[in-house]
Amino acid sequence: MFEKNVLTEQFLIIDFIPAILPIDYDKLKQHLLIAYYKNKKVGNEEIYYDYHYTQYDHHQHIQWIQDYIKDHYKEEHYKTPILVKQGAIIQQMNENPDMFDAEYQYWLHSQELATQEDKISEQLKELKVE
Repeated sequence: MFEKNVLTEQFLIIDFIPAILPIDYDKLKQHLLIAYYKNKKVGNEEIYYDYHYTQYDHHQHIQWIQDYIKDHYKEEHYKTPILVKQGAIIQQMNENPDMFDAEYQYWLHSQELATQEDKISEQLKELKVE
């Protein structure tokens, strides 16, 4: 019988960063907004989710947060998460955080409809109906 080997896994963990970490959120916000206004994107094509993520340069406060996440997760679950890609979403006023997923779902649905229309056209041609 075959054995399942997990090569990659993605999931979301919600936690709070302890106040003991010397994170200056104003500096962090300024750093991310500068990258956002320079239009630095993680991805190049609008259809992919990472297009909406802003690519940012190294920053000490981000490194502290990443180190905390890695150490905290390792202590709780005895595994070490590996950072594959990093980016930030800059949420505008009155913008829903699910908006980015909604845009992708709309695009995906339009692609599925186009595929279905093509299949119907092919079936009609086979039946010689025009």
